[in-house]
Amino acid sequence: MKKYNKNIFKNKVINSLLFLAVVVYIFNFSYIKSADAASIEVVYKADTLEQAKNIVKKYYIDDTDDEIQNVKSVDEMVEKLNDKYSSYFTKEEYNNFQNSINNKFYGVGIHLDIEEQGVRVLSVVDDSSAKKVGIKPGDLIVKADDKSFKGISLEEAINNLRGKKGSEVKLLVKRDDKVLEFNVIRKELTSPTVVSRILNNDIGYIRISSFGEKTAQEFRSNLNNLRNDNVKSYIVDLRYNGGGYVEAALSLAGNFIGSKPVLIMEDNNGNRKTYKGYNYGDIIDKPVIFLVNEYTASSSEILSGAVKDYGKAFFVGKTTYGKGVAQNSFRLEDGSVLKITTYKFYSPNGNVIQKVGISPDFEVSDKVNSLAVANLLLSNIDKGINDKNGYIKVNIKDKEFFINVNEARKDVNWEAFNYIVNKADNEKIFIGKGTKWIRCTLNDIKQEEKLLYSEFSTLKSIYKDNNDKKFYVNFNKNVDKNTINSDNIEIINSETGERVPAKVSLFDGKKAVINLEKNLQEGSSYYIVVSDKIKCESGKKIEKGSLIKVSVN
Repeated sequence: MKKYNKNIFKNKVINSLLFLAVVVYIFNFSYIKSADAASIEVVYKADTLEQAKNIVKKYYIDDTDDEIQNVKSVDEMVEKLNDKYSSYFTKEEYNNFQNSINNKFYGVGIHLDIEEQGVRVLSVVDDSSAKKVGIKPGDLIVKADDKSFKGISLEEAINNLRGKKGSEVKLLVKRDDKVLEFNVIRKELTSPTVVSRILNNDIGYIRISSFGEKTAQEFRSNLNNLRNDNVKSYIVDLRYNGGGYVEAALSLAGNFIGSKPVLIMEDNNGNRKTYKGYNYGDIIDKPVIFLVNEYTASSSEILSGAVKDYGKAFFVGKTTYGKGVAQNSFRLEDGSVLKITTYKFYSPNGNVIQKVGISPDFEVSDKVNSLAVANLLLSNIDKGINDKNGYIKVNIKDKEFFINVNEARKDVNWEAFNYIVNKADNEKIFIGKGTKWIRCTLNDIKQEEKLLYSEFSTLKSIYKDNNDKKFYVNFNKNVDKNTINSDNIEIINSETGERVPAKVSLFDGKKAVINLEKNLQEGSSYYIVVSDKIKCESGKKIEKGSLIKVSVN
């Protein structure tokens, strides 16, 4: 019986380590016949189980001789390892697993919504099979290969529309009063692993859903686009990112720390090796917030650990998953793939990640939107603002943040704002007054409407019975009825920030009538907020917004 050339195999593992993935590492352990390559001669060839046993004995992170000695299949051997990160794949399963990391799948190319009678086509992907055969937005897919879509779940619909590359699916479609049939060929579709957009005109938001083969390239492209738009800060969203290729993590880390060490790998013999980030010749030099949660894992934790060790970002959210071990994937001769844990890894400072995770600088409850928190913390980053009216300065872990009150009082941000000021250092909360910061208490912020609406004229307070659901706002000139609506005249709970549903209309040219859809709460107070977006009949905006406090009896 022939044997492995151990030195050749060892060199292949070392040379390929940079392509290691925490979720999966694409390492094709191919058995090359001597006729295929004169310089390499494989002198050992065993059945699949023996191959798998030898790989586990040599490379698995822990000693397993006793556990795998008498197993009768690779599946049984993997089960004996009692390692949730080790797996045995068929060739097809492994390809599907790789595709999931790269957000790649085979389908018809539609964005859809579920309705009772079937699947509604919201949009059609350019250059897709669906586009080619003539499927249009608004079409209702009622069947796929005689499978009714009536009452179907989203997951079932997706599974029926996706399939093997090149396979055909027959779709029965309702379009207006017509019933149409389309034969659609499934083709490769790839969803980007990185997307970005601009928040509040100057915050660059970057969402990374997975660490795939093209993630580093996609990140650089999105980063350059945001730089061209002159953003002042960044939010990097790693929530629910379960990892991917370590190669991608090393590359992405280079955008924040350059070519400094990113992680330390330790094999089953205790040997350690440090891996560095990519040198792009530039690093992000603006404020950065990382969003993480308990589902942020693996390569996401490699990137997070490095960025946090060097103090290159402020972390908001929940402690990450805590997966500090990495796997190699070995392709066996029959095409199946054995994925086993082969390394432990640590942050550049040697911090343990396994079962510990990366803790945030500012922990955010599950009930609060951490993106809204980050958005507020970055709503103004200019420490030198001259007119400080309308800003609040808070201190979190000895780091100062300047919150724009206009953003804080928005319905989508109010809960996050209250959470921030409740959790911030109560001794270091300041209200902007002209050119100065005035120290205040949490109670000051909650009660001082002049802070939250500093640019508004404060009118005389009124009192209302909680059963009275009608309000009137009088103007001294005729106003444009198109600007009288529930966006420009709002009733807001002064404590919770909740908008009270209401219908707003104009009466007699100068009087706005507010009809509430529910009663106000007895003992609570509210604001009637009249926006400066309301216009006179001439088209000129009113000079200043107004604020009326309402106390409910």
